[in-house]
Amino acid sequence: MKPKTSVKALTEPKAGSYDDCGTPPYAVDALLDVVGWTCVPDAIWEPALGEGLLARAFINRQYTVYTPRGDFFKFREEINNVWLVTNPPYSDKYRWIHHALSFGVPTALLMPVEAIGAEAFWAACRHECGFYLPKLIFVTPRINFKMPNKGWDGAGAQFPTCWYLWNFPDVIPCINYVRQTKEFRDRMMREVEGG
Repeated sequence: MKPKTSVKALTEPKAGSYDDCGTPPYAVDALLDVVGWTCVPDAIWEPALGEGLLARAFINRQYTVYTPRGDFFKFREEINNVWLVTNPPYSDKYRWIHHALSFGVPTALLMPVEAIGAEAFWAACRHECGFYLPKLIFVTPRINFKMPNKGWDGAGAQFPTCWYLWNFPDVIPCINYVRQTKEFRDRMMREVEGG
């Protein structure tokens, strides 16, 4: 597997699809605050690229990012020393959990908080990890996604989300809480805006 260090030639999301919520860079910082410096991977694997905002955030933090093209569910390559990190399409989140966990690598999925309450969530966990509970990272204030047809309107997050973590052995406790200041978030958003 040859890691890519550029996110040029990104695919464009379908206009208006709510599965295409852009992830702000401060979401990456919340993840790295908890897992970042304990075990540095060779690359970050971002299979739900969208506009590439999550991939760019990792690249800006000196990580190599692997962004394979094609259908994630047909991907069968053996991968080693990578973190699978993505904000998957929420309409198909349980299938994403199931397939992501099948690789056995550290996996971080940014998903709605309520996902954990669904039977389909636990079925995916049970099938791939023997009922291994994910570790969670809650971020406050809520992550404000770039929404289709709205952009970064700044009106606040539309729904609560958290990072779900599997196979990150050094992450304790099981539930983590990251508080970010408005000043920090504003500085990180200037990164997206090129300023």
